[in-house]
Amino acid sequence: MRTRLVMLALVLGAIAVFSAPRGHALAADPPTISSVTPNTGSASGGTPITIYGTGFQTSGSTFVSVGGVLATNVVVQSASLITAVTPPGVAGNT
Repeated sequence: MRTRLVMLALVLGAIAVFSAPRGHALAADPPTISSVTPNTGSASGGTPITIYGTGFQTSGSTFVSVGGVLATNVVVQSASLITAVTPPGVAGNT
């Protein structure tokens, strides 16, 4: 089975969403991130975040990277909403 990898980054910060849905075709409209809340977090991690945007894959595997480190508890709630928990070592603003 072939998968595709889509990477996008929020211009104002270090949030990236990686999606590997089933299938091979590339998306005509890649996903976008419009905002992330909250925009601050603890260096020890564990901050629940909500990522708003468009075109998130609701099937397949989705990974969220914060400051280059994978977040945990990533759940794609809808094509426009992802929730996750920040990893340790990513204090600061997005």
